[in-house]
Amino acid sequence: VDLLASRAAEAMQAKDYPLAVELLDRVTVLEPGWAEGWSRRATAFFLLEDQASALADLHRTLTLEPRHFEAWAALAHIYMAADDKARALAAFRRAEATYPRMGKVHEAIERLAPDVDGRDLWNYTAVQETVGYVGGNSPAGSGSFVVSPFTCPLVASSRSSR
Repeated sequence: VDLLASRAAEAMQAKDYPLAVELLDRVTVLEPGWAEGWSRRATAFFLLEDQASALADLHRTLTLEPRHFEAWAALAHIYMAADDKARALAAFRRAEATYPRMGKVHEAIERLAPDVDGRDLWNYTAVQETVGYVGGNSPAGSGSFVVSPFTCPLVASSRSSR
């Protein structure tokens, strides 16, 4: 298995992805419980632009080794390529939870989270200035918000369109 995996790595380096897949097919037959064999074959499939096979191998990898952070990150990239931002974000979060030092994963989460989870539209300082906050120490406290068409551009624009 080691020799086959080594030859597959050489094939990948030489960009001979079909050969790499063929060699890694043998690796996964001989060692079906070796998560890294499935992960490496997923990479070869991805480079061959065979997303379905790459996804299947990544799922197999993660079934065998749920802490395989590189497989989670690769899964996220495939979901991103398919414009499935919710699944991509979930996979990036699993990768980060498993290995928090993956800086690029954290950056991807920061980019995706507002699109998937939503943006924080109620920035309290801006709300106080725009809407007109009255009383209390904080918006969560005993005070109340006063919405006026003169202080809130959203309300003003909706009234003017009537």
